[in-house]
Amino acid sequence: MTSPSGPQPQPDETTGSSAPTGEQLPQPGPNGDPTAGALIAIDAHFKMIFIVVVAFTAAFWLGYYGLIIFGSESETTKNAADTLKTAASSGVGSIFGLLGGAATGRGGA
Repeated sequence: MTSPSGPQPQPDETTGSSAPTGEQLPQPGPNGDPTAGALIAIDAHFKMIFIVVVAFTAAFWLGYYGLIIFGSESETTKNAADTLKTAASSGVGSIFGLLGGAATGRGGA
């Protein structure tokens, strides 16, 4: 007997999955880790934020090295270079945080 929505897929004997035939499911990785073979889903919103953070970080590093190489020895230039270095270092930390959040599935979305 079939239900109104059509026949229900039966669990596969080898994997225990009820996925339709032909659909690839991630396989467990080494040591039985179920997440090792899983793909990371990245949406457009995350990509946009990631690109902006990388662009700002690169701009901060370029500004920092530009001031170090071509800047004067004034106190104002040293303070600006220090601020740019702090912002660039924070950007690197943000990049790793975004990647870690995406990899563990704990990113905001």
